[in-house]
Amino acid sequence: MPVIVKVVPGEPYGKTPRFCLRIESGYRAGQLMEASGVDSPMHWPSREDAEQWARDTGYTVSQAEPTASSKPLINLFETFSDFQFEDREISGAELVDDLGRWLRAHKAEVAGMPVANTDPCAAQLKDLFRLCRALHAGDSDVNGGDLVDTFGEWLRETQEEMSEIIGGPFVAKVVRSPDGETYWSERFGWGELDDATAYFQSVPAGLTSDLNAQWVEVELAASQAQDNERPRA
Repeated sequence: MPVIVKVVPGEPYGKTPRFCLRIESGYRAGQLMEASGVDSPMHWPSREDAEQWARDTGYTVSQAEPTASSKPLINLFETFSDFQFEDREISGAELVDDLGRWLRAHKAEVAGMPVANTDPCAAQLKDLFRLCRALHAGDSDVNGGDLVDTFGEWLRETQEEMSEIIGGPFVAKVVRSPDGETYWSERFGWGELDDATAYFQSVPAGLTSDLNAQWVEVELAASQAQDNERPRA
């Protein structure tokens, strides 16, 4: 199975920008590429040099930027990331409000997307708007419990196709503290994995806005498996 890497900004050398390679797949997902026997990330002077090294070494390079139509679809998954946690309770009443608000905010954008089969992201979003017409049209009541089931099923089915739809890896991730003990939640700060904020491409804003924050990006599924293996008191 190919290992997917992505070019990301690295630590500058003085005022000169440099670039690193972040691993996007497998058990090392979220880690920066390091040279053998060295505990610091490898750096390159340009994106092109980093990508060329990755290809020459046998890695698959992920595209850095999502397409215009994939951005709202990815944002949808990140906005409703609570569905990534099997045991997390989701309020039907809150989902009616939050999903309705999201749909209305993106209604014109999605309506203007092409309907051709060449844009699978647009096709998925238009399918969601058809499925939730009563919610964004506001012409009838919506049962919150039914919406949790319906929307959750749509997310699960769509997520299975997302890697092919967006042309790159699509894996739920969480942020772990450098000591490996706590996970980041936009609502509660550092704490238990059960409260963590899941995401796919955009690191939670609470961390990116903190210039002194340090973290490790890890796959949610791997973190949950590791957490389940720990002995319980």
